[in-house]
Amino acid sequence: MATPSCSPSRAKVSRDTPTIRLYPSESVAEKFLSNWLTFCLYDYVKQVAGKPLFLLYRAIKTTIENGPVDMVTYEARYALSEERLLRQKIDFKTLNVYLHVERGKMPVKLLDCDTITQAKSKLHDAWYRGGFL
Repeated sequence: MATPSCSPSRAKVSRDTPTIRLYPSESVAEKFLSNWLTFCLYDYVKQVAGKPLFLLYRAIKTTIENGPVDMVTYEARYALSEERLLRQKIDFKTLNVYLHVERGKMPVKLLDCDTITQAKSKLHDAWYRGGFL
């Protein structure tokens, strides 16, 4: 009988070892309960809690995007948690850009340290939000 390795990367699964099939739920009852709660809470989330949750999401996203965000580590100057706080001092300026579309133009605030991906994301958000002048 082989002894199991302490390293999770080198651990081998034998035929006698049961595997977890319903990860992250450990039992069928927990899986059933989570699905039942999902169905029961759908109308409540759709009619009552959906809009406040979306407004909270937009407020947090806007606050975080007001300062520099590292695209590799996702650390931000204005983060909610201390673990994701950008510790480096970065000088940045706000750029007021206008997105011209068929229906008019929209003001978009970009940072001079934004990557192309971040700028495109902010432009897409402004376009879908529809803040025309």
